[in-house]
Amino acid sequence: MVRRKRNWQPNAYYHVVMRGNNRQNIFSTEEDTYHLTRCISYSHEKYTFSLIAFCIMTNHYHLLIRSEDEMSKIMREVNRRYSDYYSKRYRHVGRIY
Repeated sequence: MVRRKRNWQPNAYYHVVMRGNNRQNIFSTEEDTYHLTRCISYSHEKYTFSLIAFCIMTNHYHLLIRSEDEMSKIMREVNRRYSDYYSKRYRHVGRIY
């Protein structure tokens, strides 16, 4: 079943959840969680948004975010950077989300 496209509005608050594929762990070490925060920081330099709160668990993460730029662009940047890091570090082939 296809998910409907999110109705994005500038400066609204959004709760974003990204979970590992098949609920697999995608944050095994502190270095993994640190790298996700670096990915978010890099995206913040490129796009305009406010990160209100975040929570990183072993197999998923939550973001409470407010953005002037489209959310899909921000999340694409964060998720692509982290999945590239994860694939290289753990020699993983395939999707992690």
